[in-house]
Amino acid sequence: MTVNGVPVNDSGNFAVFPQEYVDSENLCILSVAQGSSDQESPHVGASGGGLNITTCDPEDKRRVKLSQTVGQLNLSRTFIRVDTGRFASDMGKAFVSYSHSEANKWKGQGGAKRDHLDSSASLDVSPGNKIIGTVLYNRAVNNNILSPSLAQLNANGYNYDYAPTYAGYITPVTGTAQKATASPVYYGLSNNPFENVIASVSGAFKL
Repeated sequence: MTVNGVPVNDSGNFAVFPQEYVDSENLCILSVAQGSSDQESPHVGASGGGLNITTCDPEDKRRVKLSQTVGQLNLSRTFIRVDTGRFASDMGKAFVSYSHSEANKWKGQGGAKRDHLDSSASLDVSPGNKIIGTVLYNRAVNNNILSPSLAQLNANGYNYDYAPTYAGYITPVTGTAQKATASPVYYGLSNNPFENVIASVSGAFKL
């Protein structure tokens, strides 16, 4: 999987995490190549095909785009994008967008929060010669969802999840700290934070 030509598969297990790459409002081209990837693809382990994502270029005219989403589980998502339009004698143009999303888990305490920034700048050096750069930034903090055994589900019900309160420490014994052993653990101690940046610069030149 590539984003603007940059390979984004996990370097350890080749997994992909599409929710981290680009906001859908800025996605213009999505192509799929079946079978083994071609020799020019920047991948180490592409054996089943290639998925290529290309973000939109900045707009020629100045504009502002805003959208708001709300839904169940206290879902809220705000997106805003600003395009500069043409500048520098019509040679350059750029855009920057920001989105914030959050929602509660479908069971138990906690939820998911995501802050995302997409930016791109394009420079037309001359007719047929173009340079474009992009920076995509993502930061997400999610509370995990407990994966109980069948026996735990039968004993505690369908919505069984991490503990809603922190057990903390109990009264010291002979001067040593005594830590409570809660099962399951406090939901605030089971997080999955993630932060990443995808940056690329590419050019198209007519010879």
